[in-house]
Amino acid sequence: NNNINNNNMDATAGAPRDNSMSVGIFPPGHTLACMGATTLLGLAGYMPMSQPRRRLDVTLLGLASAGLSLGIGFMGIDLLGKEHTPVPHGYKVRRIVTKGIYEYTRNPIYIAFVGVVTSLGMVFNTWVGPLLGSYLFSVLNLFVISPEERYLKKKFGKEYLDYKNTTPRWFLF
Repeated sequence: NNNINNNNMDATAGAPRDNSMSVGIFPPGHTLACMGATTLLGLAGYMPMSQPRRRLDVTLLGLASAGLSLGIGFMGIDLLGKEHTPVPHGYKVRRIVTKGIYEYTRNPIYIAFVGVVTSLGMVFNTWVGPLLGSYLFSVLNLFVISPEERYLKKKFGKEYLDYKNTTPRWFLF
């Protein structure tokens, strides 16, 4: 079966190790830390968005935004699995995925990470969420996406450059 795991549950998609792709941080770890900090500081009442208490409309908007962000991320993960392309770094990428959500953004999983952290700020009534969302956006751009793009350019050449030139890194830019 050519070393491919067909059950789509293996995040590595059965790909062999490839140590030529490395990034400066572990994105899920940074995301979970930002989510935890936003939640705890929001529950503690730190840097409230609205005074004297949480507004229901902002909380509901935050929940809807978090749900949308998670949906975008799961669409990206699901499609990578169907295309037998690994999600975690350090595994050989077999092909560039350019259909589905990847027609609109090259990084739906990272959009989900930033969106959830920012949305939790609205859910828990704290400006910490948007601040940490901005931090995460910057860190992902510098230490994760840039090395990924260098790797993909080296591995796929013109095919990747054509995709990069027609599909935004994020949704709008």
